[in-house]
Amino acid sequence: MVFLRSPGCKFVNRGDSADVDFTMPFWIIDSAYHDLDLSTIIPINTVAVLARLLINCTFNTGYVKFRTKGQTNDYNRTRLRMQVASVMNEADIWLLPNSARLCEYYVQNVGTWSEIGLTIRGWIVKG
Repeated sequence: MVFLRSPGCKFVNRGDSADVDFTMPFWIIDSAYHDLDLSTIIPINTVAVLARLLINCTFNTGYVKFRTKGQTNDYNRTRLRMQVASVMNEADIWLLPNSARLCEYYVQNVGTWSEIGLTIRGWIVKG
């Protein structure tokens, strides 16, 4: 259950997705931040996005992280790290897009990435 401080916000369940929204070879793997444009999936006034992230890398501590487009403080981001090399790792994560519905992603350039899959499950909208 999600509780919000601001009145007028609601969670929208996307429903039964037909496929993963972002998968290989979409991702740029170079240990730098790149734009993730969610504007074709989420509506205007979205303040948070619930997503499923699935990763697999041959390096046991490889990671993928996300932050709001325009933020530079790396403490305010979401990160999923491999626990065991070449074993799928997945989690539900929250993405916090800016007003243009952009986030940024970063894939650590280590080992070989065989899977990075991001599925948008739903979102929270104002108003």
